[in-house]
Amino acid sequence: MYSALQLDGLSLPNTKRVKNKNKFLALPGYTCERKSATYGQCKESCPYGRDPAWQCETAAPTLAPTVSPTPGPTAAPTRCLGTNSGNCLSGANTGVACCDAGASCERRDENYGQCKTACPYGNDPAWECETVAPSPATTELCYAESDGNCRAGGQVNKCCDESLTCWEKATYYGECNEAWACYTSPPTTSPTSLPTVAPQPKMTLRDAASNLTTPLPMGCVMNAAFIDDPAKVNDHTEADLELYLALAAKQYNWLTEENGCKWRYSWQQDRSRCIWSLEFAEAHGMDFRGHALIWGKAASNPDFFDEECVEDADGNMPGRCKSAVPTYTVDQKYKIMNEHVKNESEYYAGRLAAWDVVNEAVCDCWLSFSSCEAFVAARPDKCGKSERYSGDEYDVYLKKNIFWPAMPDYISQAFIETKKYDTTASLGYNEYKFEASTGWQKQKSDMTYQLVKSLVNEGVLIDYVGSQTHIDLGYMNYKTGGGSTSNRHDSELEYLDSVKANMDRYAAIGVEWHFTELTIAMESVDDTFDTEAEENQAYLYKGLLDLCLAEEKCTCFQTWGFVDGWTNAYNGLLAYPFGTDYEGKEAFVEMMSSLDPVYQKVYGCSAYLYGECNTDSDCCTEGNSCFVKNQFYSQCRTSCPDNTDWDC
Repeated sequence: MYSALQLDGLSLPNTKRVKNKNKFLALPGYTCERKSATYGQCKESCPYGRDPAWQCETAAPTLAPTVSPTPGPTAAPTRCLGTNSGNCLSGANTGVACCDAGASCERRDENYGQCKTACPYGNDPAWECETVAPSPATTELCYAESDGNCRAGGQVNKCCDESLTCWEKATYYGECNEAWACYTSPPTTSPTSLPTVAPQPKMTLRDAASNLTTPLPMGCVMNAAFIDDPAKVNDHTEADLELYLALAAKQYNWLTEENGCKWRYSWQQDRSRCIWSLEFAEAHGMDFRGHALIWGKAASNPDFFDEECVEDADGNMPGRCKSAVPTYTVDQKYKIMNEHVKNESEYYAGRLAAWDVVNEAVCDCWLSFSSCEAFVAARPDKCGKSERYSGDEYDVYLKKNIFWPAMPDYISQAFIETKKYDTTASLGYNEYKFEASTGWQKQKSDMTYQLVKSLVNEGVLIDYVGSQTHIDLGYMNYKTGGGSTSNRHDSELEYLDSVKANMDRYAAIGVEWHFTELTIAMESVDDTFDTEAEENQAYLYKGLLDLCLAEEKCTCFQTWGFVDGWTNAYNGLLAYPFGTDYEGKEAFVEMMSSLDPVYQKVYGCSAYLYGECNTDSDCCTEGNSCFVKNQFYSQCRTSCPDNTDWDC
């Protein structure tokens, strides 16, 4: 740096003084023109005729300086963004930004791109992956002599042609020249990168997760049945529906149709619900999960393969059934299943990111009995031991349904058939209440792991295990039995630690982990969703997301729904990151802070209703103020919570 006098916004670098004399030395033909008692410039004549502050009094003789100015380096700077650093298509960078050697600027859209060695977004159709900047690095041409301001913006951010230097005239002005008359600013050094700009936080789950070094798909589930008639759930209006769909497209890049892709709706080529959701996903750059190909639950299958579509003693059938199910031989069952798998996987081939190939096959005998053996002894019609999938570590008990036990290998067969017709989609097994490896979930957790491990050992191509993870706030006390009606509650691990231990053993056998149907609900509709409940919900959402971010094999984070009040299954239990006002709850804020540290810093003062704020309240949205709970926490709220814990 150099020292300078600061007057009226102008910088005067040190000029050479004659020892013990208050005089300046000037080039021949120049004089020192005075502006004030402490400031002047060497000029042939006074250049400030329009500035009355200049006295234009000759103040020094025209002696040549003893030392000539030294021009700075003349090499043009390399204006490149580092690989994986920033937007190489933003604003002023367009057309001039370049990438480091071996990298190219890959386009997402007209306003955004990244320097990458290869396009990493093969599963995101929103990325065009068109190379828009060369590799290796290029250089930017500089201003010609006396052409333009090389100090624009107060930065030495431009360069000069060979033999020229950017001489500073004022804080915001300089010119490329050989030399000024009698003073210079220091020579410009060629910058190696663009000026540092403070990082801006991502504002959506989708953008924040996509910006990670290894992008994480953030998913949600919708029910296409509500699209034609949004009033089916809580009397929603068309305006509500518009907000709902816009929020899904903005916040998520992975989508699953709740029911419409299941066999009951897809047979006889009636795929309208599934197709509507798929086309919505494709239109908004979202990946799509098929759910689910094979499910033993009778009501999910068409009448002709629904084992509950039989007449009772009075000649009546369940209301959903239009015709009675025939009696099939085992060979006929294999043929029907294989044909269904072929029809669906072939029809959607190349358009799906994933298929839940088999859904919920493992027995629930652990809930109310001491063991599966005891359960089977009491209810032999419900479950049985699978000799095919049991192993040295654990026995596997499967649910009895139209597939099993008549088709002992139906799970393996479903995966094999699906892979024949769709070679690009990830294939997975989807299950519930097994995600914790200890406590009351342990027995089902071990059986599910043994099933998946058996498939791997058999050579069946299974890519992921899908954890539904339908939990409630009682799981805050999982170690002592919260969140279940099971009579066996003891656990050596807290809930999140137990889930991590389970994820680790799947990673060890090379199987990915997907959170497929996550919900974190109140335990009862009669409970009050107060500050403590919201904080606990946020803690569990963030905790599970943090586990996924820390595990390389966790490759999807999806909730079963996303807005309170839009699903029948959890109606009134406020199970989602977004509230009925379509604003992010504390769970959303905490999840965003895990995905983007910059968001945590900036949106501790949050544009959303909840989240830590500054006591000046400037950061709160209109109608809210910053209320202080204690020295460590505060929130933007409409009023102080009715809670003695709050200082306010």
